[in-house]
Amino acid sequence: MPGRRLAAATFAIATLALAACDPVDGNEASEPEAPDPASIAGSYEATLEDGRTIIHTLGEDGTYRDVDGEGNPVETGTWRLAEGEICYDPEGSDPETCFAGGPSGKVRRVERPGSEAAQ
Repeated sequence: MPGRRLAAATFAIATLALAACDPVDGNEASEPEAPDPASIAGSYEATLEDGRTIIHTLGEDGTYRDVDGEGNPVETGTWRLAEGEICYDPEGSDPETCFAGGPSGKVRRVERPGSEAAQ
């Protein structure tokens, strides 16, 4: 499903960005801490390998929503972080799936919760 492919790419990008931001005591060799779910929450625009654009929104309340480039719903459900992976449980009968990384694609954060764009 397109939402899960995007979700995997989103988490990989978000984790790299968070790990790069805050070296502990200036020691770049230290292991990055697990990201806080609130720091990952927000909306991401992704261009998938097939050229489609999807907006993937991770809510601070543990819900997610994917819409296509025209605003049509693609997938909704719940998300959580577990042992360095992001897990998605889509609405319906599909089981929860967890990802530690993702496919190639262009992903950029478009808004964070509480930002002017999110209000």
